[in-house]
Amino acid sequence: MTKARIDKILLVDDDRQLQENLCTFFSSNGFNTVSLFSGRGVLEAISKESPCAVLLDVMLPDGADGFEIIRRIRSRFDLSVLMLTARGKEIDMVVGLESGADDYLAKPFRMLELLARIRALLRRMGRDKPDVVKEPDVL
Repeated sequence: MTKARIDKILLVDDDRQLQENLCTFFSSNGFNTVSLFSGRGVLEAISKESPCAVLLDVMLPDGADGFEIIRRIRSRFDLSVLMLTARGKEIDMVVGLESGADDYLAKPFRMLELLARIRALLRRMGRDKPDVVKEPDVL
């Protein structure tokens, strides 16, 4: 198993504008990002890029189901996964967490809350960034 990079986040979402905003925001807060716009290639991207965390949508354009993807991630990798999705009903959150997600955040969301949740996940995994004590940059 390759060592996760504590500065890299894999974003899996088909919303290109959201991806762009997230890339800019995370970059201004000390993270590198890798973007995928469908569920295809998620496991390969994790193997290749060794991210510290994955932000994963539930509904993806190629018919991929984020709940199934999280199960596959859990069967092969030990990294933080946050479901970031428009499916905000309680049952969706429960299914996401029971499927293996470490956290679940419904859209629309607040960027600073997302950053705080990512940092909390990384702290719990012992992969926190040493330079995260500064105030986060806000877009």
